[in-house]
Amino acid sequence: MPQYLHDCSASGPGPSRIVLPSAEGMYFAAARWRDECLIGNNSLFSGQSVDGGSAAAELVAAFVEQPDIGDGKFVPKLKSQLANVSTDAVQVAAELLYIHFLIISTESIRGDTKRDHVNAVIAFREEGTTRIPTDLVHALMGGAARPGQGFNSYRWKMFGYLIRIFEHFKTLSIDARRSALADLSSFKDSIRFIDDQTAWSQRYALEHMLFPEQTPAIISRDDREMVQASFAAATGEQRSIEEIVHGLDPNVSYGTRQGVNLYRTPHREKWKGTDKKVELYVAWAQKIWQLGSLDGRERDWKVELAKTTGQALHTIATGGDVVGHLKKVLSPSSLVDYRAADDFLTWVSNNEAKAVKALGELTRSPGPESIDRFLEFIPRDGQLAGDGARLSLATALLLATDVEQLPPWRHTSAELTVRLTNGYRPQQSATAGEKYVLFLERLDLIMNAMKAHGTPLRDRLDAQALAWTIATRHLPLPGLGRKEVLVRGSHAGMT
Repeated sequence: MPQYLHDCSASGPGPSRIVLPSAEGMYFAAARWRDECLIGNNSLFSGQSVDGGSAAAELVAAFVEQPDIGDGKFVPKLKSQLANVSTDAVQVAAELLYIHFLIISTESIRGDTKRDHVNAVIAFREEGTTRIPTDLVHALMGGAARPGQGFNSYRWKMFGYLIRIFEHFKTLSIDARRSALADLSSFKDSIRFIDDQTAWSQRYALEHMLFPEQTPAIISRDDREMVQASFAAATGEQRSIEEIVHGLDPNVSYGTRQGVNLYRTPHREKWKGTDKKVELYVAWAQKIWQLGSLDGRERDWKVELAKTTGQALHTIATGGDVVGHLKKVLSPSSLVDYRAADDFLTWVSNNEAKAVKALGELTRSPGPESIDRFLEFIPRDGQLAGDGARLSLATALLLATDVEQLPPWRHTSAELTVRLTNGYRPQQSATAGEKYVLFLERLDLIMNAMKAHGTPLRDRLDAQALAWTIATRHLPLPGLGRKEVLVRGSHAGMT
């Protein structure tokens, strides 16, 4: 396991564990930039030596000391500002812009857009420069923060701050650079004199990417202050953001990895309150729950199917007919599109030994990570090419392990639940298992919100039944008015 990844089963719970696979590339790239560029004197993209000190001085003179804050887009203005700098300076500028974009979630800026902006800077000087290598392009398809408008509006400020950081490290000896990057406290102390006015978000981003175990991915100063104020009001003690996160229970998990995310339930509600969309969603969910028909319509048959599937998987594991038993549980199931089920069964019939191994991976330490291990065996062919079909297949089989806590996923209800509860969407590089992590988080949100409103649910299966019903049924809701009904794809009073 790379040094920037830590397994919580070995090291215990921490403040900001690198939990999800889509974030691994970001931290790998940040660690490489730290080692190769801040400590070393190489290019992040080519690995070749660059004159970082001279490049930094040129960028300070051409950009920091001659800001262009007029109208126009950032990259075209940057091209004019860097017209007379060296090739090394252009290379460093592109790599600093890459670091600027690295933390940004693909919900805010798509990975290919980030890539194109950086390569556009490389194109200022085609000869002698190096474009982003493939592995570092992949890192841009993830991210960890959704920055506010200021991060874009003041990109010139953020970029100038990164130049000053780079310049500072080039003035230090190699040993001093290593010492400054030994831990978060040393880093803060080393850069404290660099003006971060209106560039706080970039400083927080650097702190997190370089020291993810020590500080969270919260790059909004306002959000940090809200977190600190709310926890101070609750505990009577003023604490740093790092101390607060260290004291919280993990609320994100992927296999043995666990982490704390202050933007996910239940921690988000403690400092930001309940979202208005969630309040409305719960009002509808309570009406549906009070109808008292969910068990018969949505729960009981899933519990029975889970038992049948469990028996089938047990028989397969002990040498039973693989195709026959899978057909019994998948062919009549409404949880998997019949075309995807047929393609899977066809693959199984030609690859029985591999299918048994895949099912073994799915049921070993079951959950989002086991979904990804299972799907590594399944080819992306035909109806199983997309994550939607693959994830519905995996969770239909996974429910045999714990239907109450690992309920089935379907694209329509999952997507609509995210939209109606103002949830977060997966990164572009998210695995199928990661998408399931986000779905479970929404179910936990529904459970917490229902409990807070006096209607506790038994488990995630209840929450999934509510989410599916809200997303797919035409339901008149008593007390909300004759014409106010829930309809597939939209809600009365909401577009």
